[in-house]
Amino acid sequence: MFIELDFQGNGKQSNYQAISTLTQLGYDGVVFSRTIDDVITKNDICTFKELDLKELDQNENSSFKNLSSLTLMKNEKKQFRQYSRLNIKISSKKNIFLLKKMENILKTYDIVAVFPQSTEIFEKCIELPTIDIISFDLSLKYLIKIKYKQVNKAIINGLFFEIRYSSMFKTKQLQARKNTFSNAINVVKYTKGKNLLIASGANDPINLRGTYDVMNMATFFNIPFNQAKNILTANSESVISHGLMRKTYFGVIKIDDKKKIPKELQNSSDEDEDEDKVEIEIEKEEMMIEKN
Repeated sequence: MFIELDFQGNGKQSNYQAISTLTQLGYDGVVFSRTIDDVITKNDICTFKELDLKELDQNENSSFKNLSSLTLMKNEKKQFRQYSRLNIKISSKKNIFLLKKMENILKTYDIVAVFPQSTEIFEKCIELPTIDIISFDLSLKYLIKIKYKQVNKAIINGLFFEIRYSSMFKTKQLQARKNTFSNAINVVKYTKGKNLLIASGANDPINLRGTYDVMNMATFFNIPFNQAKNILTANSESVISHGLMRKTYFGVIKIDDKKKIPKELQNSSDEDEDEDKVEIEIEKEEMMIEKN
């Protein structure tokens, strides 16, 4: 299952256009993101609501009405998955503390990504249990200094590192394109390809690329083609699973829509589901006993 992990939409119409484009490009889901600088507040609670794809068919003026890929997904009884994401740029230690304090706000998002602005902040971020992804602005000339030891620690803690490629397709920013290429190669070098993600980070559907285009692009970052496919599929589902576990206390998950659960978390049979329900009830009772 291919998922675009970071599209920064500019409203409902833009998000519909993104879904339209992504389905044609071979994706099965999208993560809609919002970005805040430094300070997170109680007002930053997630307000994301899944778009009703039926509106694409009902709207006679919609340019996506006859979208064959969406029609095919419906015929196969597949659901185009939609998730929420929060991007946080962090430049001070105080905001590291806020990330811990505002845990309940972060739990309202399916994925939380941080963009450390210095090496010192990066070292603090790898210890955070309230995030899923560490990302960087690869378009800058110099990437912050990171060490293999720090990266390995982050990977052991279950965190993912991300390469965002949309800055390479802004024709007026040739230097940004060169920087993104060289910095992406360094990210691959330090992670050794482990817990790696590739996303667009686009805010315009025109900067989205097809799944095989992205895999081919990844080979220029010294990522083998087969590994690139695994990054776009298995790793994408893994980071969503990590987010779901983060959102719940002790990993007890409550999902209203079973179709949103990644395959690796889905039960193989109804019998397994019944067993899980019993285990969850037992865990709840144990938690109540501990509190009392």
